[in-house]
Amino acid sequence: MMSKKLLAQGVMALMLSLVVAQLHAGDKVFSDIQGQEMRMSDFLGKWVVVNYWATWCPPCLEELPELEHFHAAHKNDKAVVLGFNTESLSHAELSRFADNYMLSFPIIPSEQDAPSFGAVPGLPTTFLIDPQGNTVARQVGPVTAQMIESFIAGKQ
Repeated sequence: MMSKKLLAQGVMALMLSLVVAQLHAGDKVFSDIQGQEMRMSDFLGKWVVVNYWATWCPPCLEELPELEHFHAAHKNDKAVVLGFNTESLSHAELSRFADNYMLSFPIIPSEQDAPSFGAVPGLPTTFLIDPQGNTVARQVGPVTAQMIESFIAGKQ
């Protein structure tokens, strides 16, 4: 008869293998408007600010300079911003928009089967992913660079 300890170890190993399989299955490839392919596992070890937005959304337009400021300050060390556009715009239209707003963070168009981080009940919606790949916060409504900085500082 199998001991309780051995059974518990087997169940834990099965659960761990299911979690690992789920992580790999959910690590979808997506591309920004420049054609750069990426997946969320590319950003392990960094904070990732995932922002859902649209060009017609006034609060989104208000926060874009804040997101750009945060991204520019941290893209080479501890954090990156990913902008998931929610509209059916061409890559050329999104590129022109990004150029007009001087955005350097990756803009991912809506036509892709991008990763999901949770419900997006309104725009803008921002998720914060920790360096281990866990979603640790969601903000519905605009964010500022200082809000993101403060949240990260409180988690370290």
